[in-house]
Amino acid sequence: MGSFIKQTFASLIGSLLGLFVFVGLSGTGLILLLFAAASTDSGPKVKDSSMLVFDLSTQITDAEPDSGLILQQALSGNLQNK
Repeated sequence: MGSFIKQTFASLIGSLLGLFVFVGLSGTGLILLLFAAASTDSGPKVKDSSMLVFDLSTQITDAEPDSGLILQQALSGNLQNK
């Protein structure tokens, strides 16, 4: 009976110690991550009253061509080179 209680308390203390170490390392890592994120450069500096100019005479693409259309044309046999 004494051995059972000794093993139970040893297991309990080991589990609690492991939990405290895990929580301590996680908290320290989180704090270091927050400090690292806060100390990074915020990007380029823009002067007051600055203007952003877009050249709208050029073609502006926001995504790659739809691969579904190309696949559909290839499977139907209507693949055309442009």
